[in-house]
Amino acid sequence: MIFTKPMGHDSRLHRVLLLKNMVDGGNDPYTKKIQEHQDSFEEPIFLPLITHTNVPQNIISRFADRADNLQDDYDFLIITSQRSIECLNLPELKHIRNKLIDKPTYTVGPATSNFLSSLGFTDIRGGIHAGNGMKLASIIDNDYPAGGKALFLVGEIRKDIIPKYLRPRNFTVDEIIMYKTAELSDSIVWFKSYLDKCDWIVVFSPQGMSDILQYMKQYSKGARPFKIACIGPTTCEFLNSNGIEPDLVSPKPDANSLIAAIKEYEVISRLSHSNGDY
Repeated sequence: MIFTKPMGHDSRLHRVLLLKNMVDGGNDPYTKKIQEHQDSFEEPIFLPLITHTNVPQNIISRFADRADNLQDDYDFLIITSQRSIECLNLPELKHIRNKLIDKPTYTVGPATSNFLSSLGFTDIRGGIHAGNGMKLASIIDNDYPAGGKALFLVGEIRKDIIPKYLRPRNFTVDEIIMYKTAELSDSIVWFKSYLDKCDWIVVFSPQGMSDILQYMKQYSKGARPFKIACIGPTTCEFLNSNGIEPDLVSPKPDANSLIAAIKEYEVISRLSHSNGDY
């Protein structure tokens, strides 16, 4: 568990502002997990910071003449974003998806792994055992010590951690952009309007954070009217590099770990407060 000394506690229910899109269809894992702890939390608030546009034509045009032999062109598939999976699940990509569905498919975190499984992918690797891109790249390297050829389905904005790790180790990594991303211009307005309703702000990604980051910087840690949680170490490094120290970092990038960490923080805060330990 990674958190810093809590600054006090009250006994009311806590509300979490999640800086992300809510998963549609009643399947959002963060909503479900918070609802399991109604003794501690109110319903969460979701604030999308970015918008995504699928670009299926990229993969269609790339494999216009090779779709029937696609499964033979690559040793394995890499998909680290749920947005890429959503694009691959479009009806117009069904013929391509069916050619890839039995390939070894590497992914990061349980949510993306579960999404692939729900679409029928049969050989999913990494997942819960790979919390970030570097860990996943290491797993791939161990599985293919002689190198191999990968198809990496990506977003327009990415860090290139996996290709940079694999290419010097005798891997070919072909990247295809599956979606484009744009920041929502009114995010900061909604963010400010929610602040007096929320106790926790959860940061999931650096994308779309520019205005919110500047607003957060006006507070020193002890004087903040809210607490900040990060979904993982990469997001924590991003905040630290911008002079913001989060109150906790989720041990794993999933709903179970995040909500458990926030709840533990609040318990320790309550005990510290009752003992007069500041």
